[in-house]
Amino acid sequence: MSAHSDCLKSAALLRSDFDNREFDLTSAEALNHDQVAAMLSQASGRVIAYEEITPEAMLQGLLGADLPRPYAEFMLVILGYFKAGYAERVTDAVASIAGRAPITFAQYAKDHRSAWG
Repeated sequence: MSAHSDCLKSAALLRSDFDNREFDLTSAEALNHDQVAAMLSQASGRVIAYEEITPEAMLQGLLGADLPRPYAEFMLVILGYFKAGYAERVTDAVASIAGRAPITFAQYAKDHRSAWG
């Protein structure tokens, strides 16, 4: 877990005004898959490209990675929402909880560049 997520967890656990509330945690920017791939490429020094695959191929890949079928099917539902544009919305929830703006995806990619190589 990163220091950024530790900060969110601590802030949410220590404040009673968050009791019984739910938050939609997002970045401050809505990115498409190609933009994410470009930022990962920049951070890693490698060429990373987004390649769309069929839901069937995705399901087989998830099952091949030993994910339980119900979870793999759930992931397909979530990814379907992303494809339909539901990830375009951004919220101020991270700033409300942590008292600061969320880091950018570019910063996240840089901080974790060893994971992309």
